[in-house]
Amino acid sequence: MLNRQLHKKYFFSLLVIVLYGLFLFFVIIYDSLYLRIAAAALPFLLITIYLALYHPLWYAMLMALILPLSVNLEDIGMGVGVSLPGEIMVVFMALVVLINLLNGRYITKTIIRHPVSIAIALNLLWMVIASVTSTMPVISWKYMMMRIAFVVVFYLFFMQVLGSLKNIQKFMWLFAAALTMVIVYTLLRHSQFNFIQQVNGYVPQPFFKDHTIYGASVALLLPFFAGWFFIPSKDRIFPRFFSMIVLPFILAAIVFSYSRAVWLSVALIIIGTIFILLRVKLRYIFAGLFVLLAVGLYFKDPIIYRLQNVESERGSSVKEHATSIANVNTSASNLERINRWEAGLDMFSEKPLLGFGPGTYPFQYAPYQDEELMTRISTYFGDKGGVHSEYLKPLTETGLPGFLTFAAVILLTVGRGMRLVYKNKNTSVRIVAASLLLGLTTYYVHGFFNFFLHTDKIAALFWGMTGFIVALDIKYGKAANKSSGINV
Repeated sequence: MLNRQLHKKYFFSLLVIVLYGLFLFFVIIYDSLYLRIAAAALPFLLITIYLALYHPLWYAMLMALILPLSVNLEDIGMGVGVSLPGEIMVVFMALVVLINLLNGRYITKTIIRHPVSIAIALNLLWMVIASVTSTMPVISWKYMMMRIAFVVVFYLFFMQVLGSLKNIQKFMWLFAAALTMVIVYTLLRHSQFNFIQQVNGYVPQPFFKDHTIYGASVALLLPFFAGWFFIPSKDRIFPRFFSMIVLPFILAAIVFSYSRAVWLSVALIIIGTIFILLRVKLRYIFAGLFVLLAVGLYFKDPIIYRLQNVESERGSSVKEHATSIANVNTSASNLERINRWEAGLDMFSEKPLLGFGPGTYPFQYAPYQDEELMTRISTYFGDKGGVHSEYLKPLTETGLPGFLTFAAVILLTVGRGMRLVYKNKNTSVRIVAASLLLGLTTYYVHGFFNFFLHTDKIAALFWGMTGFIVALDIKYGKAANKSSGINV
């Protein structure tokens, strides 16, 4: 039986080589540019398909290297953008996983039944319902299908094949290695302009659309590599020295991204780290946030008055760029966010249950703008970004249930992550869980100001790191059992 299977593999391999040889023969004869491109891409495509079908762990590791280096093409036709080859790899693996799921294979029941998985499933289900009633069905179905592909691959698939301490570290290191190449490329380009802020949106291209996505990606990795120093040597896959090489690049990328939301998120995780070291319980953290919100609402008028007197503008210096976060008087960027948020809230008040449909905000918000809040960068054509909030986006596009299910994903992830950090007896598990949780926290904070979960690089880290916390919870938490089904 084994010999027969080997003969089949050898025969199939030989057939592929012969067919590829014939294809190269036609390329030489017809000498077409498109055929030459196809001939160059075909081996990579065949290897990718082989890994996806027979070596899923290798495929996941290959994705960790490919995704940060994928190139953004803004418009390939009909207003559709794509990140190549990353999104092609995502779509193909999503189809493989979904086919296996339909046949009752691949993803174990312990993963499906986890509270975070259930919350994600409910969120996706509501997105489907909101797409059915969408004001722009084509936009919504395209957006929803890409979200499903991201969740299936980055959450389910990654958790299944990478959900152990060793494999989590391998993935994070491979992703960071590829991203470090992008960081070096970006810093070198930025240095040609003396690291001025005005070109920060240009220098990360073509790997990142703009500096905010670039900065958010790097910030997601920072806590993991800072925490790397404290993982016991028996569980580390590399010496601490390697982290000392990567960390300076990560910190430089964060500083010179000139993303104020990134700077704020990194500053706040320092507070988060202190809370974890002091073992502050989650309910006390939420109680503190509630008190801060109440105080902020009570003193709303004097706070607004003080903010209106802040006149620091973006780009003049690092200090003034940072303090311009609070400038709601003359900063067009900040004022435009307020304009988009107000429009989003008005849209929510009109369609509070189902929203306008996934992905539709940029095309629908124009009539809901208040003329008094509009700025010189406002638009009526949906061509200058969206709602600038990862939380208002589901509220306006999928209604209150969409927002609540997305919030449930975050709250459950934080709860399970903190339980691992506080109660697990394995030091390495606690450190990795804390690092992943703090990394995600940078994006939870950043999500108040921007939305990037529709991009492959941020989605890979956000859903992947969420899945890793769930995997650690299944393997090492209270519900740990021998039949977890997650690869070691």
